Amino acid sequence: MKLGLAAADLDGTLLGGTSGAIETVARARIGARRRLFSRDR
Repeated sequence: MKLGLAAADLDGTLLGGTSGAIETVARARIGARRRLFSRDR
């Protein structure tokens, strides 16, 4: 239970504290997907 709450609290602080980080992570994931698609093609 404590681990689950700690993980949720950590996610909450990361998401709420740094909104810019979400954008960078999303862009990084999109970039990684584009790289994978380009490799397949």
